[in-house]
Amino acid sequence: MSSMNKPARKDIPTNPGVYFFRKKNGKALYIGKASNLRNRVGSYFSSRSTDSRIVKMLNQAEKVDWQETNSEIEALILESQLIKRNRPQFNIMLRDDKQYFFVVFTKEDFPKIVITHQPQKYDKFIGPFTDGGALRASLKLLRKIFPYCSCKQKHNNYCLNYHIGKCPGFCCLKKGGTKEEQKTYIENIKAIRDVLSGKKISLVKKLEKEMSKEAATENFEK
Repeated sequence: MSSMNKPARKDIPTNPGVYFFRKKNGKALYIGKASNLRNRVGSYFSSRSTDSRIVKMLNQAEKVDWQETNSEIEALILESQLIKRNRPQFNIMLRDDKQYFFVVFTKEDFPKIVITHQPQKYDKFIGPFTDGGALRASLKLLRKIFPYCSCKQKHNNYCLNYHIGKCPGFCCLKKGGTKEEQKTYIENIKAIRDVLSGKKISLVKKLEKEMSKEAATENFEK
């Protein structure tokens, strides 16, 4: 039976972040993300799980700690990096009946971004991500800032996504785009790849500050 002390609820922050159940030597047994750390971490102690794998993990854990982030998208990215780097025992075990999500980038003049469970079919991918809903929400936000194409066929007129600001427009026209437009498009894709890889968390923080500033002045659309 674990000798881990249950953390006081008031000591757990309510911010988003990543939490760690650790062995005595500090090695992570399980890494998870939360939009509210207090609720998520507290849930492990507020009820008895019927999942034998979680019970086993809690019995082996000696400590639980956490790392706060400024947003759920940061928590999602950080969790992905840490799972990939550390491959915790119970992250692997608890995913036996589920599949991780990966973001892949197609090999085209104007690459597309796809969420898949089978990244080995593609040349470039990022992951693993545990939460498909949070991942899609993050991509939805990023697409507003760095538009990209999702059209399956070329056409003569601008697509709906172009008119609502989600697509640059030129990328899915039959006449194609200029080299300069292609360069701009590739830069958008690279920016999204860098953000999801954790290389540009500073960019995410900057965007969050700008969003808060616009919200404070009730400029919600911007």
